[in-house]
Amino acid sequence: IHQYTLEMNPINGYNFNNKGRVLKSMGENFGNAEYFMRAIDHYDRAIALDVNNAYFNLDKANTLLNLGRTGEAFALCQNMSEKFVDFAVPRSYQGFIKMRAGDRKAAIKYFGEAVKLDWKRDLGSRALAATNLGILKGQEKDDRGAVEAYQLAIESNPGFVDAYLNLANQHLTHGRRGEAAMALRACAQAVPND
Repeated sequence: IHQYTLEMNPINGYNFNNKGRVLKSMGENFGNAEYFMRAIDHYDRAIALDVNNAYFNLDKANTLLNLGRTGEAFALCQNMSEKFVDFAVPRSYQGFIKMRAGDRKAAIKYFGEAVKLDWKRDLGSRALAATNLGILKGQEKDDRGAVEAYQLAIESNPGFVDAYLNLANQHLTHGRRGEAAMALRACAQAVPND
C-alpha cells in the first residue's frame, strides 16, 4: 500500500518514510538486515524531500541502531538536538544510546535534559524517559533523584505500571516499606486490571 501511495505522490516525504517504517518492521520480524538497509534508503529519500523533519531523521536513527551503527545514530540525534533545541525526543534517543553503551553519566545528562523539554503531547514517551532516568539515578545511588524521576514518570503517564513498580522497588531498597506499599496501591488504583 505504501508503495502505491509513493508512486501516486513521489514528492511527499511521508510516503517514503512510511514505507521505511514497514521495511524496518520486516527487518525486525524476519531478522534480515537487508530490510533495514532498504528502510535507510527510504528514510534518506524522505529526508532529501524534507531535511528539517525531525521524525524522518529519528526513524532513520532508530534503524541505524538496528544495524549496530550507533555512532551514526547518535550523530543524527545530535544534529536534531541542535536544530530543534526545545524538542525532547532527540535528547531522549541520545540518552537511550548512552544507556545501551553503559555510559550512565551521559545517559543521565541526556534523559535529564529530555524530561524538561517539549514532548509534543507524547507523555507516554516522557514517562519512559523519566523511568529510564530513575533507573540510572538509582544505579548511581542517587535515591532522591530516582524517586523524583519515577514520580515524574507517573505524573506524565498515570497508567505506566513500570514507573510504579520501579518507585516501589526504590523505596524497598532503602527500607521504606510504607512508601513502597503506597506506590503499589496507587498503581492498583490507576491500573486495576494489571
